[in-house]
Amino acid sequence: MGEKDEGGLSSLFGKVNKWLSDQGVTKEDLEKAKADRERWDAEEAAAKESDARQDRTARTGDSHVALRGKVEGTVDAGLAVQTERDAGSLLVTVEPVDPVPLRGGSFAGLTFAVPNYTGPGTYDLSTVDVGSQIYELMLDPAEEGFYWSAPYGPGVVKVSADEATADIRFTYQEPGSNRIELEGVIRLT
Repeated sequence: MGEKDEGGLSSLFGKVNKWLSDQGVTKEDLEKAKADRERWDAEEAAAKESDARQDRTARTGDSHVALRGKVEGTVDAGLAVQTERDAGSLLVTVEPVDPVPLRGGSFAGLTFAVPNYTGPGTYDLSTVDVGSQIYELMLDPAEEGFYWSAPYGPGVVKVSADEATADIRFTYQEPGSNRIELEGVIRLT
């Protein structure tokens, strides 16, 4: 049925080490290869973050948000907005080029959706089925996330007649019951 396991994992490691030694591979060679791999991974991650930052910078406009509660302050510039229409919903992601320090934490972004989106008008999200949409306020540092749902308070999105901007108002809450009121104007185009 196969060879009997004599020594298990430690025996396997012994065999691998012997084979590597027979091939002329030293412990230093392995450490260098590992360090090279870690360096390449770090360089790749840095390049991806740089590309993402450049993308956010290219999408900045004149959006702004104000927060009151556990975290307080205003973000007046440097907000990148991405919109998408999917299955009758307007999906919006807002993120700063870099996290913005405020009193109590740093603003790192927010997401919201308008289900059954039909164009300009006021959408009171507390009166509609938002399904599985996630309404998140992202802060650094964050032990727990801040989310919106109807029982927490308002979730209102007012889209301008030309669909270029949306006035938003949400009350976000974390599991520990801390709340943050957010109001803002988001450039949709």
